[in-house]
Amino acid sequence: MTPAEKLATLQAWEAHVKAISAVYEADRLACGALIESPRWEAVYGLLSAHTMMVAQAIAPSDATTKDVAEWLDWWQEMDFGAKAGRAGFPGREMREIRTLEDLLWIIEVRP
Repeated sequence: MTPAEKLATLQAWEAHVKAISAVYEADRLACGALIESPRWEAVYGLLSAHTMMVAQAIAPSDATTKDVAEWLDWWQEMDFGAKAGRAGFPGREMREIRTLEDLLWIIEVRP
């Protein structure tokens, strides 16, 4: 997969995650839906499986799917770049990760 294809895959994944989160929030506000409900557990279970498939698809040959999935989870925790997140390597200056391009960089070049 080329870098451009990986970036497009990340963009589609992020759009799906954001859309599902928005629908959940609307459902929660409208009728008090709980994330622990069977319906939302199923939805988020599928999203988790989708995240693992994306991680597998974009993982560099020397990285594990689990390692890449952890970066994708971290990206969600950083609110898709809205929160300041920094990453880097021991002995080097940390780099701010604010865009999907930055995220793909750390996925590709991590030790």
